Amino acid sequence: MANDGLTPLPGEESLEGPKSRKSWSCLGIFLVVPAVIIGVVLLVVAIGTLFVLTGREKPITERDRSVVLDIHDLSKWMEGYTPNTQAESIKKTRYLDGSYDVEYKYDVPDDPEAPYLVCTVTVETDAETAKIGSAAMWSASKVAFSVRSDVEVTVQERNDLFRWGDHSRFGIVKVEEKPFGNIFVARQGKYMFYVIWNGIYFADTESINGLLLTKLERLRWYKP
Repeated sequence: MANDGLTPLPGEESLEGPKSRKSWSCLGIFLVVPAVIIGVVLLVVAIGTLFVLTGREKPITERDRSVVLDIHDLSKWMEGYTPNTQAESIKKTRYLDGSYDVEYKYDVPDDPEAPYLVCTVTVETDAETAKIGSAAMWSASKVAFSVRSDVEVTVQERNDLFRWGDHSRFGIVKVEEKPFGNIFVARQGKYMFYVIWNGIYFADTESINGLLLTKLERLRWYKP
């Protein structure tokens, strides 16, 4: 696909279309990311561990599913890959303050060729809390990558490729300088959208729009 006139940065591969990457080499790095993010976010917003204990799982609705990016969305860009529906999980949690999390995960640990995907939609009580939380999620992800010292994992921030909402950050995740996946964090009012995947990466605006924009626009009217 066309790259909307973007020129590859020095040392970067072509920005035309999504590219697949084998996921076996650093799957463990991605597996640890969600846990680290949760811990750092809680510390940053000063809620504390007790807040997590107030969470109560709620039934998932089609409306909830419609706002998270899932493996069926991602696999449309992966020629020849058929998702394993048994590897999907999704849950909705309501907290004591009235905030919500909807978390989707796709993980096939016994298949090294399978992608890994986590997408979380958070509905906070106010925009200021969401602002703090979204900043923490980005920082926490980078902390999570740094816990594996035997493999160099970096995030190349490329906000020129995609922007959305009141504030967002888009990045290409690289393993030993080679693109391996993507990360995206966005905030719109009191809504937060977080997604990270590996096994395929996107580096052109047209493809990223095609993957993310429909889900993001639904957030404007979403009620958990």
